[in-house]
Amino acid sequence: MSKYAPNETYIAKTYIAYKESVNYNQAKSKCEEKGMELTSIHDADSNNSVLKEANGKKCGSSWIGLQRNDSFKFTTWEDGSAVS
Repeated sequence: MSKYAPNETYIAKTYIAYKESVNYNQAKSKCEEKGMELTSIHDADSNNSVLKEANGKKCGSSWIGLQRNDSFKFTTWEDGSAVS
């Protein structure tokens, strides 16, 4: 994207952090509007990178694409991959 909206902070090339407070469904919708999805984190290095960037931008609370089932167990990521 060539233009940045005033309520967005861009974190690296593939992450967007919004300054406004939203719930999970709103965050998911905002990603989908941009042809993206909430992030899936599959290893410690990726987790540390996301945390470092989000904390450095002072994003406050953040949503990731971790989904839970009816028993409230986290079972899949937004990209469909299993939680390991």
